[in-house]
Amino acid sequence: MGTADAMDCTAADNPNIHWVEKYRPKQLDQLISHHNIISTLSKFMAEKRLPHLLLYGPPGTGKTSTILSCARQLYSPQQMSSMVLELNASDERGIDVVRGPILNFASTKAVFKSGFKLIILDECDAMTNDAQNALRRIMEKFSTNTRFCLICNYLSKIIPALQSRVEKYRPKQLDQLISHHNIISTLSKFMAEKRLPHLLLYGPPGTGKTSTILSCARQLYSPQQMSSMVLELNASDERGIDVVRGPILNFASTKAVFKSGFKLIILDECDAMTNDAQNALRRIMEKFSTNTRFCLICNYLSKIIPALQSRCTRFRFAPLNSTQIIPRVEYIAKQESVNVTTDGIKALIDLSDGDMRKVLNVLQSTSAAFDVVDERNVYLCCGRPLKEDIEHIISLLLNEKFSTIYEGIMEMKREKGLALQDILKQMLPYVDRIHFPTYLKIEVLEKMADIEYQLSSGGNEKLQLAALVAAFQTARDVSKK
Repeated sequence: MGTADAMDCTAADNPNIHWVEKYRPKQLDQLISHHNIISTLSKFMAEKRLPHLLLYGPPGTGKTSTILSCARQLYSPQQMSSMVLELNASDERGIDVVRGPILNFASTKAVFKSGFKLIILDECDAMTNDAQNALRRIMEKFSTNTRFCLICNYLSKIIPALQSRVEKYRPKQLDQLISHHNIISTLSKFMAEKRLPHLLLYGPPGTGKTSTILSCARQLYSPQQMSSMVLELNASDERGIDVVRGPILNFASTKAVFKSGFKLIILDECDAMTNDAQNALRRIMEKFSTNTRFCLICNYLSKIIPALQSRCTRFRFAPLNSTQIIPRVEYIAKQESVNVTTDGIKALIDLSDGDMRKVLNVLQSTSAAFDVVDERNVYLCCGRPLKEDIEHIISLLLNEKFSTIYEGIMEMKREKGLALQDILKQMLPYVDRIHFPTYLKIEVLEKMADIEYQLSSGGNEKLQLAALVAAFQTARDVSKK
């Protein structure tokens, strides 16, 4: 916890210290690469609006050194122990550490310094999915006084819900929701007729599931009634059978005193619940259906037992489309006085995959780092390859020999800090335009899918890049015959 500065004092004078630590950069101006990232972070700190951060990339590229340098710029050596919590792979990575040290540190406000605390989670791709889901809710709840920096080697091992967090413009009422109008009108009719059933809302992150049911709760109950009529549990709470037999059973079994009607229990990320817990929940839903309604929220319907699915009215929340996202982005840009261009909005939509949270997160980050939110700046802020980079890579793959292609792409990766996984994803739309026979395109796409899978499993980037070049080289040779 904030031990970096204590070590700095003795590092320079200790002849036995490892050179890697002895010459680790201590300030941002000592870092020798990733100048775009450093200038963006410097601007964030100068304007005192540092967002939650996710730093990813291969080992030894300066991720930890960068955030520790930021911490030293934000806090004095005396403040580090009380304002910075640093956890890495030598610490516990399960859900208990999230509900314990992390929750305790995030929930206490700074006494001797105004501003936010900083929690640094190194090697967070080693965290379990349950722990990441729990962390997501803590990031939401304590975003006013705590910032999180997640550091990992493999972005694919970080759950999508953690990759984006924006709360200021979360809808508070049903009429503020911008999508899924059929679902909203159905729920509104249920509430107007006072016959709301048990609900199961499922779909990918950032599509409005939690916002929808919280808006329903605000419509059903006054602010004074919320604490006694609504119980909300998410992945930062216990997910085993004990929480079902304890808090959930106790809340469901007591009738409302000061309001007629039903209570509401919201179980977010319920696909993280154990099968035993889900089976216990099924019996409680049956027993107390006269005075309690349940709303289950999940990303993966297949992880909910059939007995629970059959007791709920199911609604699928699909990813948002561009016609739904664009008006909201334009409204927020106007409210925040952000200069965003048409191609900038298109880039936000392309990178978001229908996740509204991710759109707003990237919009906020890009507007803080650049004066104009255009296509180039959006891609730079996300660390994604630019279109001209991908076009150059495709040109190399189709026209040069093996060694020239390999060295050219490696040089571009080194200079711009690009990840092969990002390159593969951006290449996909271009492959269809290549003048290969259909069967060759299929073979190339299969090889690209295999390479992406190997990378997500921790495969070596150099070896996988060679495999990518080989796939195109083989396709070129076959197409010439």
